[in-house]
Amino acid sequence: MPIICEQKSAEKKEIKENLLRQANKNGFDNEVGGVTNRCTGMFDILATFEKGTKEYNEMEYRIICMQGYQQEVIDSVKGVVAKEVPKHWYDYNAVKINGNESEETKQWKLKQQKLLSNKKPYFFIYNYKQTMNTYKKYLKDSDTSALIKFGMTIDELKNKVNKTEEEIEFITYFDLLMPISTSNSTMNRIAWALENKFKDINILIESEKDFDTSIMKTNHTYPKDKYIQIEELYKQYKTDVSQHIITCKNKNLNEKKELRTTFINRFREKASKICSNKYVLCNILIDMCYSNKESKQFVWDICGSTIVNNLLKKHGNIIRYPIIVEDKEDFIWNGHKYKIIERNIEEGCDGFKC
Repeated sequence: MPIICEQKSAEKKEIKENLLRQANKNGFDNEVGGVTNRCTGMFDILATFEKGTKEYNEMEYRIICMQGYQQEVIDSVKGVVAKEVPKHWYDYNAVKINGNESEETKQWKLKQQKLLSNKKPYFFIYNYKQTMNTYKKYLKDSDTSALIKFGMTIDELKNKVNKTEEEIEFITYFDLLMPISTSNSTMNRIAWALENKFKDINILIESEKDFDTSIMKTNHTYPKDKYIQIEELYKQYKTDVSQHIITCKNKNLNEKKELRTTFINRFREKASKICSNKYVLCNILIDMCYSNKESKQFVWDICGSTIVNNLLKKHGNIIRYPIIVEDKEDFIWNGHKYKIIERNIEEGCDGFKC
């Protein structure tokens, strides 16, 4: 039988270009990816239960509901306000036992913990680089800990026939704290089958050519002590950004924007106190963050406008962009004729002005 979800309806409007543009904007930064990933994770939990049990039926019900939540998030581009997924379905803090609950509440939380979908499935390590890195680090750290305590790796410990109570407890907590779900779900089995198939094949991938960062920089030099101070600030940024993401998790879009603006301004102020020359600061940040494979977000948060200034100056302050015309077009898109024009942009105190 097909799944039919009761859906909210948006106000009927005549389709116009400005409404289509607004609908596209409404789709940016919505929760459709998060809802979809949570639903995918639930299939992993479903695979841990025997078909026909209460837990299996409850998880099937949640998966069906998640498709409804997903549809509402998709429809939010029309102006529909999507319902939120119940926190106790995916957030451990919502079902964490604090010790002061009633026995009834405690039993309810224990039941919800069995159904909790708070981890990405194993095969997601091939979708998200950060998930892969987190998983590999966990395995490496756990192997180190096992070698120190028992003189063997995790795999060797798991394969040991007669385990001590301490070894059994270690393996139990290893599985419990695993950052991803390794249940015997269909997609995980496919991932493991492919890994096994290609385990003896080494693929040499040609490394990308180094990006020429000089196009974003000026000729300003800087002392080493300034670099070190900004590097310490960058470390603080990476630590604080994790907490910032958690803080913003259940906020609406406007609240998220306000919190992000406050967060960025705080680090801009700290950076400017360390180095007041924006061009020197920009060079430091580019050298620091573009010399490795980490995120470049810190650079653009702190000195994005300075980078744009530098690029403009190296291009004679000229930008090229399309405008709608009646004839003599350069190209046609979406039923409109466009021509590329040039415009001179001069740097203003707070950004750019024509």
